[in-house]
Amino acid sequence: MFKKNKELKMLAIGALLLAVFGVISSVVAMSTALSIKEANQFWKVDVTDVEIDVDGSAKTEGVEVSSTSLNNISIYFTGKGEVTYNFRVRNSGAVDAILRNINISRPLCGLSCDCHGLSYKLTYEDGREVITGDMINFETNMKMKLVVSYTGDTSIMVKDLDLTLLYEQA
Repeated sequence: MFKKNKELKMLAIGALLLAVFGVISSVVAMSTALSIKEANQFWKVDVTDVEIDVDGSAKTEGVEVSSTSLNNISIYFTGKGEVTYNFRVRNSGAVDAILRNINISRPLCGLSCDCHGLSYKLTYEDGREVITGDMINFETNMKMKLVVSYTGDTSIMVKDLDLTLLYEQA
């Protein structure tokens, strides 16, 4: 009888250890699945496919593209002219994104910030103005354009014009 109790206790301890191992394995598996699911629940917005069109007296020295920014835009105007930066904004993430902020920096014109006759406008390809609160669905893209115009008759060098679009999860 003593031997039966001992065997019963060993069997109970073995079953208990197996149950604990099963619970731990389940928790680890669920935690890993949740981590993977959460890691894939993000928005990933980028500026891509930048093309530059020049009209009139303008000459551009290019643009730097980083994430959701067009940086260090430099243009030399010898009179009236216009430069259009056509680009795509792509959301390759798994959730929709909302445009929270549009920042167009004040450029340097010559040695000052007095850029009389210079204007810029950010629109979608169809001409609608880009505004904060605009949505970009996941796995889609939108065509935008930044038009920099100069209406003056004198020469002007425009430097350090930056456009930054700040997107967040919708």
